[in-house]
Amino acid sequence: MPFPPHITLASGITTDSDSIKQACVSIIDQTQQIDLQLQNIAYTETYYRNFFVQAELTQALSKLHENTISALAHKTDEVFMPHLSLLYGYLEIETKKNIQKSLEKTCSKLLHCRRLDLYRTNGKVTDWFLVESYLLKSRI
Repeated sequence: MPFPPHITLASGITTDSDSIKQACVSIIDQTQQIDLQLQNIAYTETYYRNFFVQAELTQALSKLHENTISALAHKTDEVFMPHLSLLYGYLEIETKKNIQKSLEKTCSKLLHCRRLDLYRTNGKVTDWFLVESYLLKSRI
């Protein structure tokens, strides 16, 4: 199932949709567009972190994550590890190594984040859908 590459700010949120939308509006009012430095192309054996690009944890990104957790009153023990998700699933290790080698030559090292997307992620990935998209404030 294809999905847009993304960096997850918070997951496992059970708050109602209206409260989440209000939190998103509050968050974007405080947040400018962010440039992120992409680092290593990496992979794990887990389904949701099968293939990704690590992103530098900047002060701006850390603040955005903290504001998101705070606005949602979301309790989590997860350590925030910003990464650009590229693929979910279970690929053979050799396939991942080949993709990694290919992408290392062509992958941009800068990601300009312009918006915050709210997805409903209940059920299987094929059931996920975009609820709302919010543009971050332009930098002056």
